[in-house]
Amino acid sequence: MENTHLSIQFLATDGTIYYNYGQRGVAIKLLEEDYAELYKRLGTTWHNDNDKLILFEYYSDGKFNIERKKKIFDYRTRTETEKYYPYLEVDQKDVIRTYNLFVNFFEYLRVKDLERVKEQVSAKLLEATSLLKQNVSVMRFDLLIKSDWTQLADVSFSVENEKEMWIEYRQYLRDMSTLEDWNGNTMRIAFPITPKDYLAIDPQQNVKYLTDESHFENRAMVAAKLKLLRFFDYLGLPSLVTDLDINNATGIDYEKSKQKLEKALKKIDMTLKVPDLTILGFENEESLDSIIEQVSQNNNYQIDQSSPY
Repeated sequence: MENTHLSIQFLATDGTIYYNYGQRGVAIKLLEEDYAELYKRLGTTWHNDNDKLILFEYYSDGKFNIERKKKIFDYRTRTETEKYYPYLEVDQKDVIRTYNLFVNFFEYLRVKDLERVKEQVSAKLLEATSLLKQNVSVMRFDLLIKSDWTQLADVSFSVENEKEMWIEYRQYLRDMSTLEDWNGNTMRIAFPITPKDYLAIDPQQNVKYLTDESHFENRAMVAAKLKLLRFFDYLGLPSLVTDLDINNATGIDYEKSKQKLEKALKKIDMTLKVPDLTILGFENEESLDSIIEQVSQNNNYQIDQSSPY
């Protein structure tokens, strides 16, 4: 199957355990004490002095590959040799249990690594949440700049009325400072989705653009969710693995994910904590609106296509 991938691999000959999570995978090198801990967890059925586990691979579709090494005594030559062989006589339930054991062991090793660099983890956490403190006015300004190109005279669109939708989108952004929640209830402010996103969810335009609540999103929360997902990926802990797209925050419950992250951080350092979600107000809204008006009349901005906005 196309979507089948290696979930976890233990390779004794290389001294590594690999786990595939999120948008990437990571291999961790085992230290001598790590081997002792692993074999203690595995038990003698899977690994003992005479019959050692050499390779364990488990795939996303439930298939597996297991190889062991056992000692064989040749009575004719009076010598002892080692034989590598595939381990096939194993129950699927035992394989799944062992898979879960390796996942938990990987997290144990990963936490040990993160404990050694907890100052870096703390700095990365601060970096990951710093955007949450960016004020919504700057977000609005940023969105206007990044859509400036849509009003150039030589720009063409595949959908006949798409340029008019971009005009409507930009006008809505300019008018947002007149909304009731703008100066007081920041976390309720909903930004319009772009015409591009609108056409992706409603290509037939069955519901007129910007007439339905699905055409709006709280930009501050979207930024928060994306930053949180990216920090999940940075930590690389199996307990934080999510099937959600790292570039798409749709559907993620921010508060539940934050609680999940808090729990994981405590394993690394009891003092680590996710900063509160704080959106700063803008001190001089009138002056920013003046800048926005100038931006709307000037089409000479470079567009940063890498921005999450």
